Amino acid sequence: MYLNLNVGFEKWYFEEWHSYHKKRKAIHRLYYDVLNWANKFAPFNLLCGKGKVALDVGCAHGYTTELLASLGYDAYGCDISRLYLHNYAKKVSKNLILCDAQWLPFCMKSFDVILAFELLEHLQNQAFFLKRCFECLKFKGVLVLQTPVGIPSIDALISKLYSTAISKKSDVEQHISALVNKSELVHLLELCGFTSHIETWFLLPVNPTLFERYFPTRIPSTVPTFRVLAVKR
Repeated sequence: MYLNLNVGFEKWYFEEWHSYHKKRKAIHRLYYDVLNWANKFAPFNLLCGKGKVALDVGCAHGYTTELLASLGYDAYGCDISRLYLHNYAKKVSKNLILCDAQWLPFCMKSFDVILAFELLEHLQNQAFFLKRCFECLKFKGVLVLQTPVGIPSIDALISKLYSTAISKKSDVEQHISALVNKSELVHLLELCGFTSHIETWFLLPVNPTLFERYFPTRIPSTVPTFRVLAVKR
């Protein structure tokens, strides 16, 4: 998650609303599953990071950065949340940077892999972010995304109702610009210099703290999450 909020709100949002600090193993398993899926379409083995450099944008608690390091990557993470980086992520990984996703402070052609999970929908200028990722990737570098389809789901409705009741804010999830369909996303990635493979997946509504895992399943292209493997041309 990648929200620019005050610390008091962040603490409620991250610790009470989403309880990310309780989902370390679940997050590891989920995003390993995403990387394993993306690996089928990637130009190199994403599950072997030896000799490669990777960046997790919107690293939050640093769990995905930690996963990348366990796969052998020289792994880095960045996030806009001071609460995350200072209170949680620094305990998981040292290679973390406080920055805005739309202004990535990295040199051109720095990374073999960039991850951005549940991030794109929080950005006002998605094209600018994707172009910056393109610049930061090496030739044939890989961008792996996961972002919700811009169609209301039962989960989103419940989330909105509950967050309104608890925080008195109807915009807690801060989805600024969710993409509506696959063709729109393909076109955006092409404009930014990527070829892509996109599928639509759904997380079953099971509390991940119960089994220390999420349960993703592939579904038709109507709802609710895009998985994306994009390769720099």
